[in-house]
Amino acid sequence: MASKVLDKHHREIVFSVPDIKCGGCINRIEKRIGALDNVTKVRVNLTSKQVTVKWNSQQDPPAVSHCLRSLGYISQISVDPLDTDRDQVIPYLIRALAVAAFASGNIMLLSVSVWSGAEQQTKHLFHVLSALIALPAVAYSGQVFFHSAWRSLRHRSTNMDVPISIGILLTLGLSCYDTFVRQSTDAVYFEAPVMLVFFLLIGRTLDHLMRKKASTAVSGLAKLQPSGAWISRVGNGVEYRTLSEIVPGDKLKIAAGEYVAVDCLVDSGSSDVDCSLVTGESVPRNVHVGDKLLAGSRNLTAGLYAIATADVKDSYLSQMMSIIQNIENTRSKGRRLADKVSVWYAPVVHLAAVLSFIAWYYLTDDLHHSVTIAIAVLIITCPCALGLAVPMVQVVIARRLFEAGILVKDGAALERLVQIDTVVFDKTGTLTTGKPQLVNAEAIEPVAFEMAVAMARVSQHPYSQAILTAFQDRAGTVFPEEPETAIELAGYGLQLMVAGCRYRLGRPVWAVEPFSESLQQNESSNHANISSTVEAQTALSESVLTCNGEVIAEFLFEDSLRDEAVSTINSLRAQGLHIHCLSGDSASAVKSCATELAIDQFNAELLPDEKVAYVDTLARSGHKTMMIGDGLNDAPALAAAHVSMAPGSASEVGRNSADLVFTRNNLQAVLQAITLAHIANRSIKQNLCIALAYNALALPLAIGGWVTPLVAALAMSASSIVVMANALRLNAWGCLTSHSKLSGLNNSVVTPKVGQYA
Repeated sequence: MASKVLDKHHREIVFSVPDIKCGGCINRIEKRIGALDNVTKVRVNLTSKQVTVKWNSQQDPPAVSHCLRSLGYISQISVDPLDTDRDQVIPYLIRALAVAAFASGNIMLLSVSVWSGAEQQTKHLFHVLSALIALPAVAYSGQVFFHSAWRSLRHRSTNMDVPISIGILLTLGLSCYDTFVRQSTDAVYFEAPVMLVFFLLIGRTLDHLMRKKASTAVSGLAKLQPSGAWISRVGNGVEYRTLSEIVPGDKLKIAAGEYVAVDCLVDSGSSDVDCSLVTGESVPRNVHVGDKLLAGSRNLTAGLYAIATADVKDSYLSQMMSIIQNIENTRSKGRRLADKVSVWYAPVVHLAAVLSFIAWYYLTDDLHHSVTIAIAVLIITCPCALGLAVPMVQVVIARRLFEAGILVKDGAALERLVQIDTVVFDKTGTLTTGKPQLVNAEAIEPVAFEMAVAMARVSQHPYSQAILTAFQDRAGTVFPEEPETAIELAGYGLQLMVAGCRYRLGRPVWAVEPFSESLQQNESSNHANISSTVEAQTALSESVLTCNGEVIAEFLFEDSLRDEAVSTINSLRAQGLHIHCLSGDSASAVKSCATELAIDQFNAELLPDEKVAYVDTLARSGHKTMMIGDGLNDAPALAAAHVSMAPGSASEVGRNSADLVFTRNNLQAVLQAITLAHIANRSIKQNLCIALAYNALALPLAIGGWVTPLVAALAMSASSIVVMANALRLNAWGCLTSHSKLSGLNNSVVTPKVGQYA
């Protein structure tokens, strides 16, 4: 069995179950599988349509596949969690929608001719033509409802597709009976089932499209890994091996600029390593022989040789995949509002149709008329409007957010966004720019600045790039020529010899070393032994330019706050939201940032699982948390939060883990998203009220016999159109501003930029 060992007592296996549709499926599967012997834990992931089962490995494996089959779900073992085969449902839904639209239009044209007073033979011919159009159209386009209803009935349960399917089939059956058996020229109702299928497919397609965008973050992790690595062989040769071929003990050759493929220990060399995606550290870390490198880190300044300590399955990125997938399988977002309504909707409709049939047959002894009324009840109460209430609003709001530079990957995230009471920010790259900036450029002497710029041109180190950027910002500046003799000493800085003068730009403890002509030739071999004592921890990082050991310029760097960070935090706090800051960066840097933003709750030097634990602690204390982060180290916390958001500049894994992504790299997007989520929530409630009020009014009319199936279909269509119109009303900017006032949010949250696009 393709299961995974969790510990010496437990194993885990993942099943792919493509027919999982809603919250009812989740409850049914978890309840039945959880009751199996030896099952210790079961979780259903609606987004990935996977069932994860954990059991005691000391006993026989549970019969999960058989249990799923008994529930009517086809399943297969999911061997590869990164398997992202193309979704085949959306193309079918679009084709089915097109077929239903074509059939509806043509049958309605024929119906107009029938109702306009055509002769009896012409009426019968048009009825036959309508049947020939409706039968194949419903057979093809209605499969998604029929399959779901049959699976539910076969296993003695019900869902919203059951009354839909019964109404469609009864209407078709009665119309075919009247057309081909009775050969009646009275009213038949072929347009009703086709219109039902058409409007239901609109909601089903929109809902599936929104759910599809909620893709798992695990696939993004695979893209972060290189496809392989260069392995050093005996005799100084190298060969390229794929990730799966790398085993512990292999000697990796990691060139400057490359990502680390698997966890390893530095065997020779010294370099600066960018760990920002992995740990959240804003400052590159210098590594020497014996230091550990995590998969996903990026080597910056010099080549390294390292000994692999783990294969790809046990490396840091794979552990991250496991953490994220477990979180996605275990986190509970709560059932969507429409799912809550649907729990009691289907039984009420069934009962109403059955009682109507029994009562009318008892009163009139007319089977045909009684069936017609029961059909009218099923059609007029068909949940088309209910099915459109949520996805239509979410699609419209998602478009508004997209035009404001915010991508919504999961429509349900809008429902969760209105529930939050706590916002947790990552620091590096989220509250700050994620790029060090030179903060004392004006205080540096021009001659010294030009020398530093000339040396910095040979380096890709973030501090070198910050010096170049600051110099370029000066009006009328021209870059000095790049010196050919400048060298970069990994972990220490840059060195340049000019006319017997040694210039150094880098770490203070290294740059101020005494200079002696007799030691000049040995410096390149001795620099690796220089103490790498870290300067006193402050909010600013320092480099110095020296000439023969004497400091001639000091360069101070800071990962500066985003321009809009202060106003965003203040606005969120004004809405009564609690603000927290979590970071893997140093305590001094995090404290400085939190102090400037007046954030009282902050934690530094956190690992990814510690961030998840922090978010879980908030959840257990009753808080609904919104997590905002950008790095690989934030991905598990983004997945664990009640709702999450990431900037477009985030790592691919961070973007995939988040429910929303803002592409304009401006934190004001957080306020815009919250505002529009409140607007969407209000509109969804309005649509649900419209749909339920319509049913409450229409149901007595249908039971009373005042509504034919055709009128029922028209009324059902009208209610669907009203719901869609109410959703499309959100396209109006005036509507959005009025909604924001009603929601009780600060009007400043809806910025002019949102207005421009709304």
